[in-house]
Amino acid sequence: MNSAPNPVLARVLERLPSAQRSGSGWMARCPAHEDRRPSLSISGGDDGRVLLKCYANCDVNAITAALGLELRDLFPPVAVAAGMDAAGVLSKIVPGRTAQLQLHWAADAEA
Repeated sequence: MNSAPNPVLARVLERLPSAQRSGSGWMARCPAHEDRRPSLSISGGDDGRVLLKCYANCDVNAITAALGLELRDLFPPVAVAAGMDAAGVLSKIVPGRTAQLQLHWAADAEA
């Protein structure tokens, strides 16, 4: 595994020991399905979040669960806190749009 400057990204990559650098990100075998070849793209967003894309179409919830993580673990602490309700649960999650909505909530919380 290559080191990552982003601590949130480093936490994900440490759970994917076969991850290899690919362009500006990493590729690894997806832990959510039987993968013969790397199909999981991992990269860091400019805002510190981790972007996961399985080219076999695994759901991000399945990927994070297979890694022993939760969706909130893909975001830096400030973004997570801004999107949590009083019980500490991420609110208003829309499958496939979580990252974009989470980013807007973080921006709204600072305003």
